[in-house]
Amino acid sequence: MQIEIDFRPQNGPQQTLYADLPRRDVEQLEADTANPDRADATVYIPSRVEKNGPTNEWMFRIGRITIRRV
Repeated sequence: MQIEIDFRPQNGPQQTLYADLPRRDVEQLEADTANPDRADATVYIPSRVEKNGPTNEWMFRIGRITIRRV
């Protein structure tokens, strides 16, 4: 399942990254981002800076991301 990740760093502009994840992982991310108690938790998401670019392992603080299914 393809998703877009809007990442809001502490310093700097918002960035959009792209990922292909299993449905179960997407559903878990949606639940985590909706839960304010998980805001300080971190998660590793293999994602890309460009839609067709190489995939890298990125670590995000859950409270700094929102995800969208595409």
